[in-house]
Amino acid sequence: MWIALVDTTPKAKVYPLPLLKIGNWLKSKGNDCVLFMDSLPEKDKFDEIWISTCFTFDLPHSLGIINEAKNRTKKVVVGGISATLLPDYIKDVEIHKGLIPEVEQFPPDYSLLGYEPKYSIIHTSRGCIRNCGFCMVRTLEPSFYNKKDWRKDLYPKAKKVLFYDNNWLAKPINDL
Repeated sequence: MWIALVDTTPKAKVYPLPLLKIGNWLKSKGNDCVLFMDSLPEKDKFDEIWISTCFTFDLPHSLGIINEAKNRTKKVVVGGISATLLPDYIKDVEIHKGLIPEVEQFPPDYSLLGYEPKYSIIHTSRGCIRNCGFCMVRTLEPSFYNKKDWRKDLYPKAKKVLFYDNNWLAKPINDL
């Protein structure tokens, strides 16, 4: 199957790490994937469109892309932070809430970017040890765990690393 991976973040300043990991996972199942940044493929060019919604303040923009995607393919899958926290706003598509556990085992497929990144984005842990009332991390990543194999996600030629950890200080010191 041909699957379009769509990041709905307008003018994104960083690459969509979750979509690169999902792309690698989908490719391992025999699919072909192409990444689109804040745009959609032509109608009927892909069997499925998988859409990542990041920031809740971008949800109106994301909804426009989601609604148009429904006109371009038969199956639309929507996930990400906004889809997990505000699923009632998204209609008539398959919604995935939270992480896809199988995807976490796959390194990012940097070839989807079409260029060599100058940095790596990684998670060395998921979740948080706290339960602050104002924070949504527990909804997105319900339990804290330390990722011991995080180095597999590094891009080998990258000179910098951007850590996406919610709770860096909760990690055991000998695991850094």
